[in-house]
Amino acid sequence: MWAIGSPAKCDYCTTDMATPDGGYYIAVLNKIYCPQCYKRWLSEACRHPQDAPIEDRNYNTYRQIFYFK
Repeated sequence: MWAIGSPAKCDYCTTDMATPDGGYYIAVLNKIYCPQCYKRWLSEACRHPQDAPIEDRNYNTYRQIFYFK
């Protein structure tokens, strides 16, 4: 478990994500969702250009912590 919250739980439905499917980090929301919640969010999501600086900041912060691309 990391000190920055509970990456093993979906931030939307609190489902345990300690499975092979894992979860999806949504930088603009600064949340991690299980595959089912991510799919639902993605079907309703609308990109807003004014949110790009927030998304970039959040993504770059966690990229350095978890070493993802």
